[in-house]
Amino acid sequence: MTEQSLKDSERELEEFGERFRRRYIFKKKANAILCFFIALCGTTAVLYSRFIFRNPLFDRLRYMTFWGTIFTSAVSLIFGIVCIAEAHKETETTARWAYFLRLSSVTTELVIFFVVLFGLTPLVPDQPDITSYPGIMMHLVLPTTTVMSFLLNDSPIGKPKPAEPLIGTSFIAIYTVVMIILFGTGTISSERAPYSFLDFENTTIFFKMKMVPSGSGELLLPYIPMNHLPLHFCSMQIIFIAAAKFMKNDKYREALLAYMSPTCFLGGLFALAIPSIFTTTISIKQAFTSPISYQFFIFHSMLVALGLIIARSGEIEWSMKHFRNTTLTVYLLGFISIYLNSMLASPTYEDGRLVSVDFWTNFFFTYQNPLGIKLTEVWQWYLYLLVLMLLTVILLYLFHLPLVRGKEEK
Repeated sequence: MTEQSLKDSERELEEFGERFRRRYIFKKKANAILCFFIALCGTTAVLYSRFIFRNPLFDRLRYMTFWGTIFTSAVSLIFGIVCIAEAHKETETTARWAYFLRLSSVTTELVIFFVVLFGLTPLVPDQPDITSYPGIMMHLVLPTTTVMSFLLNDSPIGKPKPAEPLIGTSFIAIYTVVMIILFGTGTISSERAPYSFLDFENTTIFFKMKMVPSGSGELLLPYIPMNHLPLHFCSMQIIFIAAAKFMKNDKYREALLAYMSPTCFLGGLFALAIPSIFTTTISIKQAFTSPISYQFFIFHSMLVALGLIIARSGEIEWSMKHFRNTTLTVYLLGFISIYLNSMLASPTYEDGRLVSVDFWTNFFFTYQNPLGIKLTEVWQWYLYLLVLMLLTVILLYLFHLPLVRGKEEK
C-alpha cells in the first residue's frame, strides 16, 4: 500500500467517524426534544384534567391511564436530560436498568393505546372520551411519541436475555397488584372500580374463578365451577402440550403430536367460527370488556397456529393411520364425555324419581350444542350426535388428505 493510499484511507476513516459523531449527536438531541415534548404533553394533560375539568383527584387516580401518564412524563423528563448529557459527552451513559424503565413506559402506553382502540368499537357500551385535550394527549399522542422515542434511541445493552423483556410489564404489574389490594380489601368500594376485573362482587377474577359467599354469608370464597375444568375438546390441549414437551419416547410423542395437530387446528377454527361463550357465558356486548372474551379468542387462535406448526414441522410421517387413530380417539373421548357430563351434573329427585337437572357440564359439546338450539326429544339428541360424528370424520379426512399426499409426492 502506497503512502498516498494510506492517507486516503485515514481520511475516509476520519470522515466516517465524523459522520457517525454528527448522526449520534443529532439523534440524541432529537430524542431529547421528543422526550421534553412527551413530558410537557403529559404534565399539561394531567393539570388540565385536574384544574380545568375539575375532576376529583381521587377519581382520576383509579385509572391506569392517569398513573401511566404521570409515569411516562417523569421517565421522559429524566431521559431528555440524559440525552442532552450524552450528546454533550458524545458517549452512552444510560445504565441497563434505565433501558428497562423506558421499556416499561412504552409497554404501559401501548396497553393504554390498544385498550382505547377496543373501547371505541360499537360493542363496548361505555366508550372512552378521546375528544378532550387530556383524552387526546393521554390516549393518542403520548403512546405514539413514546414509541417513537424508544425506537429512536440506541440500545446500549445488546441482546437481552429471553426473560428480561418481561421487565417491561413491571409498571402494569405494580398497578394491578395495588388496585387488587385496594379493591379486594374494601379500601375502595367495588362501585368505583375503573375496570370490570376489579369488581370482585359482580364479576370473575382470574378469568374463571368467582368469589362466592359461604353458607353463613360471613366469608367470600374462591370457586371455579366444574364446567371450567380443562376437559373440553380444546382445553385438553394444555395437558397434551405439557406431555409432548417432556415425553421422551419418540413413538408415543409422534402419536400424540399427530392427534394434536388436526384437533388443535380444527377445534380452534370451529371455536372461532362459532364462539360458544356468547351463548353460555357472556353476552355479545361484553366481547371487548370481559377478560373471558380475550382469553377465549387468543387461546383458540394460538391453537390454530399450533396445529399448523405441528403439521409443517416435519416431526410426523403422515399416513392414513393417523387419520384413523385420531378419529377413533375423538370418538372415544366424546363417548367418555357423555358419562362425565352426567356424573358432574346436579340432578333433582322427587320421591326417588329424577325430575330435572339444574346444573351440567358440556365437555365435547355432547350435552348441548354450541349454537344454543334447544333439543327436547331423544331422537333429536341422537341426530345431533350423528351430525357431530359425521362432521368430525369429514373434517379430519380433509385435514389429513393433503398431508398424506404431500408425503407420497416427496
